[in-house]
Parts: sequence; C-alpha cells; structure tokens
Amino acid sequence: MLPQGRFQAFLRAKSEDRHKLLQQLFRTGRFEDVEAWLRDHRTGLRRESGRLQQVVADLASRVSETADVQPPEPDTWEETLLPWAVDRRATAHADRDRAEGARRDAEATEARARAALDRARAAHEQHQRWSRARSERAALLARADEHAEELTALADARRAVEAGADWLSVQSAEAGGHRSTTTVGEEPDGITTVALVRAVREALPETQFVAAGGISTPEDVVAVLDAGADGVQLGTVLLRTPEACTSDLHRSALADPGFT
Repeated sequence: MLPQGRFQAFLRAKSEDRHKLLQQLFRTGRFEDVEAWLRDHRTGLRRESGRLQQVVADLASRVSETADVQPPEPDTWEETLLPWAVDRRATAHADRDRAEGARRDAEATEARARAALDRARAAHEQHQRWSRARSERAALLARADEHAEELTALADARRAVEAGADWLSVQSAEAGGHRSTTTVGEEPDGITTVALVRAVREALPETQFVAAGGISTPEDVVAVLDAGADGVQLGTVLLRTPEACTSDLHRSALADPGFT
C-alpha cells in the first residue's frame, strides 16, 4: 500500500520511477531474476539440443555410409530413427557372423593348401633322390668294364696296378677267415689293415682303393681313412644287424673273441 498522499505523486511520476516503486512494494525483482534464469536455461537447452541433434545426425550419416543405406528423414527421427538403428545393428551382426564363417573357411582352405604343398615338396624331394640314384646307377653301369683286384700285400697292389686295375680293395690278415694271396705258394703275412693301407698309399699315391679286414667300429673307419684309404669295405660286422636275418647264436658267436 502507498502512504497517504503518495498515490497522487505515484500517478504523476515518470515511468521509471513508478517501476522502481512497484519493485520496492511487490519485490518484482525476484520474478525478473527467475525469468532471466529460465530464459538463459532455455537458451542453453536449445544449444545442447542442437549439438546432440548434430551428433545424432553425424552418427546416422556414418551408419548410412557403412551400411550403404539411406537414413530416415530428420523430421521423422522421433518415430523412425531408433527402429532404423536397431535394424542396422542386427544386419551388422549378421554380416559379422558371415564374415567369421568365411574367415574359418579360408583358414581351413589355407591349411589344406599347406598340407598339399608339403606333400608336393616331399614328392619333389623323393623324385630328386630317385633321379640322383638313377644317375649314380647309370654311372656305375657305364664303368661296368672297370675291374678291381683284391690284394693282400703291397706287391699284389703293384702287380694289380701294372695289370691295369682301376681301383683296389686292400685287405689285410684281419679279414674274416678268407684271406689269401694272389701268388701260388706264397704265405700271407700278418700285417694289419692300417699298416697295409699306409704302405699302399705311400707306394701308390695316385691309386684309388678301399680298405677291408677287421673294420667293425667307427674308430676303425677313422683309422683306415686317416691312413690313406679312400673308403672302407665291411662284411662280418653286418652279419650282426637285424637285416642280415642271422640267428641269435650266430650273432653271439660273432661278438665273442673266442670265435673271432
């Protein structure tokens, strides 16, 4: 209420003065503050809504490009956007499952191809080994006219080379019970295989020969090769192998120094 006598002054006052007086009487400034807050809040909500609409539009555009389908019209998003997105997700899951199946099929195909490649490589290697064996056999057949002499002494070696032997088999007194000489009436000497090999190599440095007689261990092989032999010739020791089909009694006797 206005004090007595102030009402006439209120009516005669300027608009700004009346506004200030009304604010003092009715405290209308609070309402103005509320209205200002509401106005700013609505402005902020409109901005946030616009930003979120742009985010949704960008997402819809990306989904559309990925799935190669047109998105719903923006003015129908309230009813159509969510069902459209759900359908796109289901389609993407189905595509993913098909891609996973195709990947598994591709892995299985790759495994079969690798297995086939391994078999082809094995066959190729086997063919190469067969070709090498055939070449070696042909080379041996081509040299079938060559001959070898089995010798028991250095003199025999010289005579064999003079007679035209292409290579020699040098056998010592350590051979398995069948050694003899190549000269009638000549008694064999007791020279060891290593000693005989060394003597033959010194006397005939250009002649190829293999050593035989008492060779049964890796150490024996190394010894005769170091002495000068080009190779070794084995016999009795092979009778103790399973492939020889010898009896247990025979094998035991071969390993017994009392018999050998």
